[in-house]
Amino acid sequence: KNAYIYIKWACLQVAQTPDAEDNFLYLTKYADGSLFGLSQNPFLSFDANNPVRKKCCLYFLLPNSKEEKCKTCPLACKK
Repeated sequence: KNAYIYIKWACLQVAQTPDAEDNFLYLTKYADGSLFGLSQNPFLSFDANNPVRKKCCLYFLLPNSKEEKCKTCPLACKK
């Protein structure tokens, strides 16, 4: 899930190009597993409707994070 969330962020928010959404769909739905060194695409079993991570990325511990957790953080948000 962490990789999916980062790929989604990179393709749909950072890379603001006309083909960004197509690239995201290709990587997460249509790419052959060999692209990832696997027998099948690892994102095919991912539930995109529930993008909450299983593990925290610890972003909120960085100095400039203002101690804010990511929107997909599995930890309860504390301020």
